[in-house]
Amino acid sequence: LFIPSNVIYGDLPPKPNLIAHRGASHLAPEDTIVAGKLAVEYGAVGWEVDIQISVDGELFLLHDDILTRTTNVEVIFPNRKNDRAETFTLSELRQLDAGSWFVDKDPYGALFFGRISKEDGDNYRGIQIPTFEEVLNFTRDNDFFIDFDTKLPSSSHLYSDVYFETILNETI
Repeated sequence: LFIPSNVIYGDLPPKPNLIAHRGASHLAPEDTIVAGKLAVEYGAVGWEVDIQISVDGELFLLHDDILTRTTNVEVIFPNRKNDRAETFTLSELRQLDAGSWFVDKDPYGALFFGRISKEDGDNYRGIQIPTFEEVLNFTRDNDFFIDFDTKLPSSSHLYSDVYFETILNETI
């Protein structure tokens, strides 16, 4: 042994349970069902997600206030590319590709270092922004824990006064 060193006698303590941040976000597009699936496969016990509310009162997952980093909003809605995500309807949000950015930018080197295959990356293209209902169903079906961050809508949003109530009603 070289100083400084530690010697542990006996069994090691159990490993901590892991909660996947926005799903397995280093291996798949964050805040998507596929990121949740990978978190399950890698042994996480739950995931943290970010919840927003659309202009028509539907809950959906997205971390950022605007859609430009993680979707193709500039292609589908070029005049609205810098608008807050909360100003879109769920139908508009579902038109966006929430997966290609991950493949094209490879933000964590998952493709470059071979952590995911090109085929896996190609399967990310066209992924939709999930609804909170879809996330809750996935979470329940996989006996997963969920930790959610609430992304408060602006005070002028039509559903700002019932945002928390909407989340609670959906989780009951």
